[in-house]
Amino acid sequence: MVLQKPGNVTIDVTVSIDGVVALSAVSVTFTSGNWNQPQTITLQGLADGVYTGNRSVEVTLSVNDALTDAAYDAVPDVVFPVHVIDMDPIPNIDLIATAFAVADHTAADGSTSVTFTVANPGTAASGSFQTQIVWSPNDIIGDGDDVLLPETLQTFTGLNAGTDESRTVTAVIGRSALFSQALLANPAGQPVGTVSQLPGHLFLIVDSTNAVIEIDETNNSGTGPLIDSDIVSYFPWDTNGNGTIEPLEALAAIQAIGTAAALQDYDGNGIVTPLEALSAIQRIGYGRMLMAPAPPSTIASTFPDTVEPQQAVAGPVSVAAILSSRPAAESNEALIAESREAPSAVVGSAWASVSPLGQVPNLFPEAKDEPQEKGLPIRDELSNAIEVDRIYEHFDWLTLF
Repeated sequence: MVLQKPGNVTIDVTVSIDGVVALSAVSVTFTSGNWNQPQTITLQGLADGVYTGNRSVEVTLSVNDALTDAAYDAVPDVVFPVHVIDMDPIPNIDLIATAFAVADHTAADGSTSVTFTVANPGTAASGSFQTQIVWSPNDIIGDGDDVLLPETLQTFTGLNAGTDESRTVTAVIGRSALFSQALLANPAGQPVGTVSQLPGHLFLIVDSTNAVIEIDETNNSGTGPLIDSDIVSYFPWDTNGNGTIEPLEALAAIQAIGTAAALQDYDGNGIVTPLEALSAIQRIGYGRMLMAPAPPSTIASTFPDTVEPQQAVAGPVSVAAILSSRPAAESNEALIAESREAPSAVVGSAWASVSPLGQVPNLFPEAKDEPQEKGLPIRDELSNAIEVDRIYEHFDWLTLF
């Protein structure tokens, strides 16, 4: 104390966190006999044999009003920080992912199951920790566009040294986010046979809350494909699962406009829109990534009575495949003959009549009434099937993706 005051003054000493430091005294008292003598309180870090890392605590000096003259009641507390260095040995714990596999790479319904394995190759047991899976529209984790998937949160009670544990969870990404990413990964106007090379990814984060102090804190995520990440390549237009978007699938999307048809509701909002149908038309002939397994063949389309049955049945060779593989120099007659043998998705003059999109223009206004073979309309000796490549030209009046 600087000046002698009447009565005793008791100062209490407290620490903000218990079990980190030990105090040599929890209070000191100044009297009329020692008011001008310094009193020392020693703080010592506690060696508990468990490494918890360096920590900061606050030490507070406050007047004990009950034991001190009322003249000192207004004296404010004094708080100062103390940095405690943990001298206990750092345990050799290292939590890492060793396997990560997505069951359905197409995430056809907006979700997929994921199986992963977490290991502790260290020499000490870990405490409790959590894992978390995130979805990213690209192959980078931590760039600001990651989406946390809360239902994938897993709690582990701990892993002994040299052990691992596998878990399977369901990752619900949502068809809206997946469809937006699919449109970017498969831009319209590309050649027939284009295959997406920009899939989304699921990433595993081990010890996502940093609850465990590890010998290496840099390997909890972003290690590599099939270790702690895997591809999700949403490709909703391929409803029959054969790997290619066919004219028949685009036609099914047009027919489903205004309905809640699940297969054609690509963004999962509960209704099929003209823009969803247009997105299928714009991508006829595109291919799904080969490493992504095909979804079940569950195409379910109902065609109006105005279309002949043979026009609604996919043949062994699609028209899109014929158009993409046919050399330009070959005759139109050969194309007609081949398309008649495999009527994959003949739309012809019947297209406008089966489309529920009222303002879609007739795609083939110049079609003539001429003899037909096997139900295929003929225009100027050319099969209307060859008009598939020209569908884009008739949709300039819509906003394209």
